[in-house]
Amino acid sequence: MIKGLRFALGLIIILAVISMVLPVVYSQEEEAELITPAEEELMTISGEIVSVDLEKSNIVIKYIDDYTTGSLKELTISVNAATNIEREYTALAISDLKAQDAVLVEYAVDANGNNIAKNILVGIATEIEPATEPEAAIETTTQTATEAATGATTGATIK
Repeated sequence: MIKGLRFALGLIIILAVISMVLPVVYSQEEEAELITPAEEELMTISGEIVSVDLEKSNIVIKYIDDYTTGSLKELTISVNAATNIEREYTALAISDLKAQDAVLVEYAVDANGNNIAKNILVGIATEIEPATEPEAAIETTTQTATEAATGATTGATIK
């Protein structure tokens, strides 16, 4: 019976020690997760390339800053080996970029305040043409109220 009490007392002591140690271990893991840096916050900008500097590996993009006033600004974005550049699912290099290319850029700001491109999607810029009238003649008929009621037409037809 004394062996049974010693065993039970030993088991209780072991469980008590474990219950005190486990919360400390888990709280240290949670604290480590809080300290690790979060994913980079990516920003997106769309606009037109103004210039490409191959020596500095950066591009300057002109974009609309305020849609109500239409004011434009320029932003310099660095391109590195990790930057994905694509046009219609085809990989490109920075040397393939040209002034006046329409682009959509996802970028992050590094600790030094530099804008670093993560993804650049190059679009094909097309000119917007004004709407035109169809070439076929437009017929209009004028009717008086009496003609409209009776279905008769004596008004002029213009072609």
